[in-house]
Amino acid sequence: MKKKNIHSYKNKYLAFCIAISIICPLGIPLIPIGFVMFTPIWIAAASIGIALAAFGFYGIPLFWVAYSTANRRTRVYDAINTEYLYNVMDISTQTTVQPVTVRNDITWLMNKKYLVGFLFDGANLTLNENKQLKKKGFEFNGTCPHCGGTRAVKKDDGIYCAYCNAQLHFEE
Repeated sequence: MKKKNIHSYKNKYLAFCIAISIICPLGIPLIPIGFVMFTPIWIAAASIGIALAAFGFYGIPLFWVAYSTANRRTRVYDAINTEYLYNVMDISTQTTVQPVTVRNDITWLMNKKYLVGFLFDGANLTLNENKQLKKKGFEFNGTCPHCGGTRAVKKDDGIYCAYCNAQLHFEE
């Protein structure tokens, strides 16, 4: 799976927060205008204004709090990838974020595939130097007479199909 870009994630949150902070207050002038004009179209506009104002009043602070979380996670990510800090306490000191929060942010970054190539034990990050395991079995010319598979596995007592485990016999 391809590594995601945390900065793009943060910038999308920022753009959404700015847009919602501008659009929702525009609903406030629609309320008195809609009820003064008192035609069905203006009453609908007033209703939209009420919905925008209510959504803005309750929603805008929540979106900005979510943005601050995205900003904090981006800061933790940058501490790891640009400042090469691999210890939770070092990251906590550098970013002035509580160690528990740093630990949770690292776990979140790894789960969401923003931070790949590391192993995390809860306190330290280490580079994952493990190699990809080779595919089990080997290609052979021909197909399994039972399932049509083209991979075989060599065992002590013979060669078997990697898919259906049927023993394969080859003529010499």
